[in-house]
Amino acid sequence: MKGFLRGNIYLVIAAYLSIPLFLASFSSGKADTNFFETNPLSVYPQGIYLGIKRIIESGASLDQIRFNSPEDIAQLKAPEHGIFHPNGGGITYQTMKSEYMSDNREGRWVFNAELAVANQGQESGDITAYLIGVSEKACLAVYSDYEHGKKLKKIPRLNSDQSGIYNQNNLVDGDMLAQLPSGKQPTLDLPDWQESTGCFQSFDKKHYVYYHVVAPR
Repeated sequence: MKGFLRGNIYLVIAAYLSIPLFLASFSSGKADTNFFETNPLSVYPQGIYLGIKRIIESGASLDQIRFNSPEDIAQLKAPEHGIFHPNGGGITYQTMKSEYMSDNREGRWVFNAELAVANQGQESGDITAYLIGVSEKACLAVYSDYEHGKKLKKIPRLNSDQSGIYNQNNLVDGDMLAQLPSGKQPTLDLPDWQESTGCFQSFDKKHYVYYHVVAPR
């Protein structure tokens, strides 16, 4: 059975273990758990996972979770389902420090489930946090913390242009009620890397993107 924290007793048990071990369990390779504890890019998505866990444990389903920022948090149909609402996930909304971004401006996270990350879940899109426009240095640091990532000679580049997909920040309530995409979703078209977290160069070579699965489906 598909679903977050249901249908698989091992996922339920993992949810109560430390965050680094839980996230590393979704990787097909063997990542150093130090990455999840020390890499600045990974810290915030780990907090998002905790918010998701909190909402799920309150009785909500994965498709009810919303990522409305403080700017539009008043549009939440059910505040208890909002990751950044004190009555929901209780996670403080944050941007990424400018020192990790290519334009030296604070970076904003994007959350959607439009792509199925290889080896995550089945064919449904995984709820993933994307940070678009990270610096090349920050992107390279992601792979230096992975056992087989150290063997990569350069940052993986997407095989096709999927910028119109991963750029979407659509798991928010607004004029219309947000919905998780149903059915089979496209797979992140990334060569030589099939992990639940990583970094890639866009197909047009204009930017680097850090991604982090916060809820596999």
